[in-house]
Amino acid sequence: MVQWRWVGVVVVVALCMAAAPASAQEQQKYVGGGLAYNIDEPESEFGLTALAWLPMNGPEAIPFKPMVLAPRFTTLPGLDYWQLDADMLWDIPLRTENNFRPYIGMGIGVVHSSFGPSFSDNTPLLNFDFGLRYGKPSSKMQLLLDAHYSSGLEYPNTMHLNFGVLVPLGK
Repeated sequence: MVQWRWVGVVVVVALCMAAAPASAQEQQKYVGGGLAYNIDEPESEFGLTALAWLPMNGPEAIPFKPMVLAPRFTTLPGLDYWQLDADMLWDIPLRTENNFRPYIGMGIGVVHSSFGPSFSDNTPLLNFDFGLRYGKPSSKMQLLLDAHYSSGLEYPNTMHLNFGVLVPLGK
């Protein structure tokens, strides 16, 4: 039997290796992980998230730069549940220079849930992201706090609140 959680981890790592840098100042790729709190009715669960932050070159016609590919894998250990996402994020420009970087984005994903031996479901998702990164210039590590909202065709809408740490990949 295929361990789908490991498939998700392999996909995130493969996307990390394939990403093209955006520009000289935003070339740094990050990988990380953290805690996810799934706000869902009737139960709320803590989970684990693995993610990457991969600056990308985009078409010149798109005014939102730099674009960031953010693959994410979330699992709730207490349940047979996982979610694999690929989101495009954009930094919101600020008038003043500071250590906080707000962003917004959207993407697609798939969620798997299984309840007992008689029910298993995989559903496509549309995702919306709102978040904030924090990093001091003297530190390469960045903290991440975001809200990740997913809406599925045959699956209830979910909201994950994520807190994580991003560390540089390479260099």
